Amino acid sequence: MNQYLIPPASLQLLIENVVKHNQGNIDNPLIVKIIANADGVVVTHEKRPKKSKVTSLGTGLQNLKSRLALLANKVIQITDTDSFTVKLPL
Repeated sequence: MNQYLIPPASLQLLIENVVKHNQGNIDNPLIVKIIANADGVVVTHEKRPKKSKVTSLGTGLQNLKSRLALLANKVIQITDTDSFTVKLPL
């Protein structure tokens, strides 16, 4: 896996998004799964929206999409159901 690259700070951005938009506590912590394989890096978590509305412009994911397109001419895959999943191609 050492020969594959993803855009700098992309995992940090995805984890920050999880914390920004979801609630968790000591009794019910947020669980984020990060899986790396030959197909890409997948970051997924169960959606648990915060009770108070979070102001967001959606620029974080859009910037990540743009960076990946510019750096590698590749597209991230986002699945938004009961869980939220982002797959970064290598």
